[in-house]
Amino acid sequence: MESLKEFLKGMVKKIRCSLEVETIDATDLTTEERLEEFRTAMSEREVVRRLRQRQGLVDPPGPIARYDLEYSNAGAFCREARFKGTHYWFWTPLLDHLDLIGPVWKVSHQPWVLEVGAGNGELLLALRRWYIGQRISAVETSEVAVKRIRKLGFAAYQGRLENLSLSRDFYDLLFLSYFVDRDQDQRGTFITSVGLLKKGGTLVLEGLFPCVLADSNGISYGQANVTKGDDAVEDISLVVNEFESLGASLHRVVVGQRLVCSLDGAEVLPSYTLVFKKDLGVMKEWRPH
Repeated sequence: MESLKEFLKGMVKKIRCSLEVETIDATDLTTEERLEEFRTAMSEREVVRRLRQRQGLVDPPGPIARYDLEYSNAGAFCREARFKGTHYWFWTPLLDHLDLIGPVWKVSHQPWVLEVGAGNGELLLALRRWYIGQRISAVETSEVAVKRIRKLGFAAYQGRLENLSLSRDFYDLLFLSYFVDRDQDQRGTFITSVGLLKKGGTLVLEGLFPCVLADSNGISYGQANVTKGDDAVEDISLVVNEFESLGASLHRVVVGQRLVCSLDGAEVLPSYTLVFKKDLGVMKEWRPH
């Protein structure tokens, strides 16, 4: 844990030097209270993992099937589960400190907000606590996640972003939530997301870099078409260049830790949050391959 923290502090300096942009060190925001929550979530889910092994239950091999299982209620995942919520659990600095992305709207303005890759809905709930009104919606590829998000009271759409008929130049704030290293059409996602933003709108991409499109179990998620997967700073630079070619300028980078429990196990991962603003540049049109 401490070695990762020191590594990320070094990455703050490298990114600041390479991109010449405001780079915030959020590593100290991972408090002992959050680490204790993580340890509790980890121990609860480890019990379930052992129970599933004892019962001869095998995790599904495909990405969507794995997402559906992770975003199921604990009881559906395993009858003996004793924790609330979904098997997938995470914490990221944005859940407690949304102002890391810059000035946020509170009462005077009710923004239209879209989260892509909303998972178990935790960030949506945080956004609801921050914002007045119900102009918050989500996109997910998992049918189970979409049903869960709707039960939480949010509008939710199932499918890949570029295949949905969402309004262009509409959203004030759009999140791409920690799936860039699982996205085999990064370029299509980036083009579509910038097109959905209003001019002057904010796009927040939190991700794991470098992007290696395979998990610790050897499950492949395809082939990236923007990043190369060799070096974190190089991949971040490639993503920034792609967005800037679409008319979205990088305003800041936030570096911290993401605490995760998933089918891959319990992990403390790097979290790189890139904050872009859509400017008056000419947008590319995305077309199916």
